[in-house]
Amino acid sequence: MRLLKFSQAKGFTLIEIVVTLGIMAIILTVGSFGSNIFNSKANLNSAAELMTSDLRTTALMAVNAQQFQDQITSGWGVYLDTATNSYTVFADLDNNSVYNNKEKFKTVKLPRNIIINNLQFKGNNLNQGSLYFQANNATPFFEAVSFSSDPYNLNIQLSNKETSDVVSIYVNSLGMVNLQ
Repeated sequence: MRLLKFSQAKGFTLIEIVVTLGIMAIILTVGSFGSNIFNSKANLNSAAELMTSDLRTTALMAVNAQQFQDQITSGWGVYLDTATNSYTVFADLDNNSVYNNKEKFKTVKLPRNIIINNLQFKGNNLNQGSLYFQANNATPFFEAVSFSSDPYNLNIQLSNKETSDVVSIYVNSLGMVNLQ
């Protein structure tokens, strides 16, 4: 029987294992950082697309004179709140073009890193307000003020706190909602 010498033993040394694990840790860290940035951008785009869809659906419900809780509405709207980073779709039951709690259809809270960065109507920065679409024709109003013929009267900016990426949603005087 032949005995193996210690120098002829096959395997990895402790140093080789530690170096390999260190390299793997660096690769995983860099990869997860890139993945987080991708996910952050995807969250912003997803939130903007959802808000745009809800704004368009709200205008459509107004055009169709959609009833709410078996009541006829004077229109439908979306209450935007920068303080809570949320918006509420509502049915205007009391014909005042603004939101109150008894008219709530649904509330959407934006993901934690996504904020309503800016809410601007006719050049004025606001913290909150109701975008309202009148029944049957979806004529838009913001806080009971009619839109002018400017190309874009309402600008809703969403941003990602982590990446500083920004997207804008515009609503014009015809009630058209565009995501840019």
